[in-house]
Amino acid sequence: MDIKKIALLLVLVIIGLFWFYQRDTKIENATVVEEQKEQTRKTEQAEPEELEKSENDADSEISSLIHHFFKAQYDYSNPADRYENLKPYVTVELLNMFGSSDTGESPISVISKVDSIIIYQLDEKEAVVRVISTYQVQESTPIHNDMLVELKFEQDLTGDFLVSKQAVYNVQGTE
Repeated sequence: MDIKKIALLLVLVIIGLFWFYQRDTKIENATVVEEQKEQTRKTEQAEPEELEKSENDADSEISSLIHHFFKAQYDYSNPADRYENLKPYVTVELLNMFGSSDTGESPISVISKVDSIIIYQLDEKEAVVRVISTYQVQESTPIHNDMLVELKFEQDLTGDFLVSKQAVYNVQGTE
């Protein structure tokens, strides 16, 4: 009977130690979490204007890039001009997808024009943009295109943003 009491007492001691260990770990974790929250609050209070300015500058730079990119891509009357106009706004890899500047003058009159650019989602890595453009060949009836375009951005060696990828989804094409 003494062995049963000793075994029971030993089990209770082990359970008690386990319970204290768990409680101490929870308290330690809660303390670490509180310290992290406090540090985050201090950082947010210390630099809010600097962070907002930095984010707004990047958004403004990318927004400007988006407008220039689509103007270069869709405002043209000669496909060779389009290639040259895109150079400052895209990576070499994307520029190669547009073909070369050796296309020369086209005997066919082509007019392409951006009617509207609406940015739906914007950050430093990607954007979703709605572009409405008009395309006309010779004296034909102009075709209006309504597209959603997903853009990806990269920074070049100087820190400027460039369009690195685009995926075009035609929403509507009408005459």
